[in-house]
Amino acid sequence: MSISTTNYYRVFLLIAVGFYLSFFRFFERVITGAGDSASFEVVAGGNILNQIIGILLLLLSLTYFLTSKLQGIKAFLMSAWPILLIVCFFLLSITWSDVPNITFRRCVAFFTLIISTFVLAQVFSPRSLLYFLANAIALATIVGLFYTFLSGSTINFGLGERESGFRGMFADKNSAARIYAYGLLLFCALGRYRTGWDRSLLALLTLALFASQSASAVVIAVVGVGLTIALRIFRGRNKSESILRFIMLVLLLMIAGLVIINLYEYLLSLLGRDANLTNRAIIWELLKPYLEEKYLYGYGFGSFWASSAVADFIERWGFIGNAHSGYFEIMLHAGVVGMGLFFVLIFVNAARAIKLYIGSEHRIFASFAITLLSVQLITNYIGYIILNHNSFDMFLFMLCFFCVANLVGSHEYNKS
Repeated sequence: MSISTTNYYRVFLLIAVGFYLSFFRFFERVITGAGDSASFEVVAGGNILNQIIGILLLLLSLTYFLTSKLQGIKAFLMSAWPILLIVCFFLLSITWSDVPNITFRRCVAFFTLIISTFVLAQVFSPRSLLYFLANAIALATIVGLFYTFLSGSTINFGLGERESGFRGMFADKNSAARIYAYGLLLFCALGRYRTGWDRSLLALLTLALFASQSASAVVIAVVGVGLTIALRIFRGRNKSESILRFIMLVLLLMIAGLVIINLYEYLLSLLGRDANLTNRAIIWELLKPYLEEKYLYGYGFGSFWASSAVADFIERWGFIGNAHSGYFEIMLHAGVVGMGLFFVLIFVNAARAIKLYIGSEHRIFASFAITLLSVQLITNYIGYIILNHNSFDMFLFMLCFFCVANLVGSHEYNKS
């Protein structure tokens, strides 16, 4: 029995989305009855299921390069060089890592995410990938609602009782809320609000979002949908008009940003939050001495929270898993050097997306890519999103990164 190339990559897509969207972990928890909370021992030991599926994804991805040979490798290096610089530095951090075996495992997991998203972006069209992801998030929401009702849990709405927030099939409430928000952005970007079925799924995602009790996810949805609409309105009829309108939009957004900064505490109070950002500011203050101790290169990728360096913090305050800020977490992983490489990645990604938006026919996808990057950069301040080695946030980030790179490359090739 033989399997066609098309079916092979469809299976690959199902496994990748099932893994990074936590379907496999959900069914593992249901079958084994394992708890949702992480611990120091779990982080240090790793998850066997994650490791098995991660290795499978890595092997499946490598077969693409075996069939495409030098052409695939060349395309990978040309599009992925900003993120590969980060991977190389993370690999180098094994030499000074407090827990080198964990740093190595995290590097393998991170590279697996990168190479998997590259292959998917090469094989499938951007629209088909976004359409599939929107459906997958909607399915995850439906499964989560059924699971919540069957387990006898209650669902509350609003932004009050954070602990009772709706998680559905996901282990972490904040991650779940962000995924529901991404679903809304995907439906909006794809224009999926014209049929009764799509409107029903939109209503379901909105319900799940407000039931998650997450102010940050509501911000993602509101800012994201607003920015998507604004980017469509400000599109020009030609390249020069698009540039002028885009500059105008950036200026308007800067003014809006200044207003929001001045009304920061008031807006937080409207969302039922305080200036401490649900104790995040306290956590960052407590972690500052650790950051200052190794500010240049960090503790090694993924090693800080499983190392003896943080043992006194865990003993006093408990295990929290990450710094609840992507920027703070990058500093702990890789220091100032890692942060510099991170901004190179962001700059290249933004430049490509803006170039695609201004000068090509792929403006709808470019609008989504710009919107996603914007909301993730904002949310990364209060959550570990970008460079998180096995999160759906990073999976979506890299998928858009490679899709944008492919579209920019094909546009330049057609012009030549």
